[in-house]
Amino acid sequence: MRRTLRLLKDAHPINAVLDNARALERLPHRTLGKRHTLLHMTMRERQRTRAQIVIPRPLQEFVNLVKTVPAVEGKMEKEIIEAMKAHLSPEEIQEVEDAYKMRSLITQSEIHHPQKVPKVPEPDRAAPPIDPDLFIKDLSNITVDQIGKFFQINKEQAIKYFTSGYFGNFFRDTYARSASFDIQMREETYHIIQLMKASQNVNPCKIFAEPQSYEGLNGLNHCQQYNWLMQNDLNTYLKIFRKVGYYLNEVIDETKNTKVRNVMKHSPEFFHQLNFIVMHELRNQEIHDSVFENAQLLTENPFDSIDTSFANSKIKELLNGILEDVSAKITDEDSLHQLFFADYFRHVSKTLDFEHNGRKFSLSLEDYADKNKRPQMPKEILDVIIEPQRLSIGSLLTGMKGNGKSQVLAGAAYWAANDPNWIVVKVPRGDLTRNRTRIKWDASGLYILPEVAYDYMLDIMNTNKEKLQTLKIKKELYGKYNIAGLHDEYDANYRPTTPYHEFIRDLQCYTDDWKKEYPQETIDYWMEGVREIRMEKRTTMIEYEINYFGKRKFPDSWIQRWNNPNYHDNISLDTILPINCPKRKPKKRMLPKAPADNNQFTYNPKPVYSQNLNIKEAKKKIDYNKEQSSDEEIEEKYIEELQPVATRISEKIPNPDNVFQLIEFALNNPIYCTNVVCEILEQLYHTDDHNVLVVVDSYNDFFRPTEFPSVKYVNYKKMKSSIPSHDISLARAFMRFDGHRIKNGIKVVGTTEFTRPREKNICTSKTLNIDPSFEVKVDYLALNDFRKAVHHYRLTKWTFQHFDEGEIEDIYMMSQGNWLMAHDSLEFYNYQLY
Repeated sequence: MRRTLRLLKDAHPINAVLDNARALERLPHRTLGKRHTLLHMTMRERQRTRAQIVIPRPLQEFVNLVKTVPAVEGKMEKEIIEAMKAHLSPEEIQEVEDAYKMRSLITQSEIHHPQKVPKVPEPDRAAPPIDPDLFIKDLSNITVDQIGKFFQINKEQAIKYFTSGYFGNFFRDTYARSASFDIQMREETYHIIQLMKASQNVNPCKIFAEPQSYEGLNGLNHCQQYNWLMQNDLNTYLKIFRKVGYYLNEVIDETKNTKVRNVMKHSPEFFHQLNFIVMHELRNQEIHDSVFENAQLLTENPFDSIDTSFANSKIKELLNGILEDVSAKITDEDSLHQLFFADYFRHVSKTLDFEHNGRKFSLSLEDYADKNKRPQMPKEILDVIIEPQRLSIGSLLTGMKGNGKSQVLAGAAYWAANDPNWIVVKVPRGDLTRNRTRIKWDASGLYILPEVAYDYMLDIMNTNKEKLQTLKIKKELYGKYNIAGLHDEYDANYRPTTPYHEFIRDLQCYTDDWKKEYPQETIDYWMEGVREIRMEKRTTMIEYEINYFGKRKFPDSWIQRWNNPNYHDNISLDTILPINCPKRKPKKRMLPKAPADNNQFTYNPKPVYSQNLNIKEAKKKIDYNKEQSSDEEIEEKYIEELQPVATRISEKIPNPDNVFQLIEFALNNPIYCTNVVCEILEQLYHTDDHNVLVVVDSYNDFFRPTEFPSVKYVNYKKMKSSIPSHDISLARAFMRFDGHRIKNGIKVVGTTEFTRPREKNICTSKTLNIDPSFEVKVDYLALNDFRKAVHHYRLTKWTFQHFDEGEIEDIYMMSQGNWLMAHDSLEFYNYQLY
């Protein structure tokens, strides 16, 4: 071992430096006197030097190769370049020669030479010019080449399309520094837009090229034509899939089977599998003839003929028989939970048995349960939507904190709002569980947020005003929601969380002690229902944020430093360090209290605030006919509470013509906003006039404790003394991942990690009990997209620095494309203010 180490003692590069230093020491120096004379080696040092074994340097051969190989490579490169010049134009020859010279300089700087390393002149790296084509000009034609570019949005458009605020922390991160409303289109945004186009059932568009000829349909029966179109026409393939899902939704709405409604309400993956199975089983001649009796042949314009074929078919009877078979095989308890296809196949049944048109059928599910055997969607379609389960249902966006999930949602919402075929409903933040507005308790057990509902309803109106004015109301769906947003049929089994009568040790009281503060007469009065309220004109969220963040400018010293690099050289000490600082007031010292004044508890009891009833101001019933003394004056808030009991919106407007009438009434009566929002969602989920996109950010906040404290939930540990989301009426309308129940549209939701650590507890589809096929993991920003973002920041004066290509790559390596880290790196990169 020692001999090996001794043989390799010169292998480390530092030894080359030491050898040079020793050689310099042995050189003859001019002596300027005795003090400057070099010391000679003693006899013992000379003997020790001669005793060392002289061996060849282990890296000598490598050094020789380093010297000789570049010469051989240079000779071969010159021969190749000379051969290339015969096939190039004069301009191309000059470009190749310049590139070869630059490469030669860089290569020489990397060659190890023990004596001399040539100095390479550093090339000029000016700031790259801003791409004039940095914005998306045509929203109707989104292509892959436009990924990384920006949706150009002015102030008026931002106020119109994002009334309830931008998604995420856009104003804090971007607008506060640049006053820009532009949104970058990410790769995930592009795929969501393509998913919307593929799921567009109303006025469907052809996103793929049509077959060159439909002559293959000639001479085939209807079933054979169906198979031919499924294999050769991608647009018709998508349309058949959407049609089956459309009629499957109609059967679920029309059925009176409660188990079918319950299980299909919250089982998107099982819904997709049934849709996929029926679409492919219709290729079977026997089933096809039973469904499409006397169907006309698809010879002329087969893309439009599919509508007529399904409208005249018995597809609804087939689907109804399949759903009845599923409900008969599952229990009542299973129908209340989400059902997955794999679990159904493994534990319930391996076949679908049903009767149709007088004949019995049995469909085997083995080929569909095995991912290797089941039929696959065409590759061209999967390149667009990535996962087949997302088609006509939606996606769940997850990812690290700062990766840009909210940016993806904002881009998709803006594109859909500008498309005439789409209506957009947005929940840009977790305001349903985190806000400081007033909260009302309804006798049904739900809590109403009238001000938040007002903001969301105003956002729906401003974004889709022209479309909602023409949206007719379906009378059979209208009027089934009460003032708190509970449906007469869907929520018939809803029971509010039961409060316990238990002692709260921290508060030194019982959970229902609030009743002692009010007479029974007042409690009965408020149990009649929610009272109407009067509300002043509210400032929209986006107007508030524009006013708030618009005032945040750069410090004057920063701007003066950018304009004048020598600005800080002339600053006086008094400016940096104020001398006349006010002194702190002395702390008051109080005498100790007498023992009799001490509280009998070990700590002071906290006051009990009741949120079971909104009766903080109603401490007693006031008789208005009786003269009130000065001590019994009625407060203005209390007068507002003594309004008539609010009823359903259907009792106020029994026969509305369109949805816009409901919105106009609710704007003047804010307590009805929650009721109107639920009615609008019910109409949009079943409309045949427009496609619908529902976008929800901070989706995982619905499954955390809210920020509304209540004594009622003190003894529920998981609720942390707060009202749960499922007891807040407006949160119940958006907290279910039910894009499959939208007849014509999808639902896209995104999680938030803003309040969580960067690397821990990342919310995924598994956390939310959603099938992983719906999950879209928003990855880090690509380098080319990051480069465009930096150019855009420079163009909008988000930053005043000129970043060259090397600095952009350096910042990208530090942040890896994470927006949160990239903003910090861009903000503080190479700043030398002092």
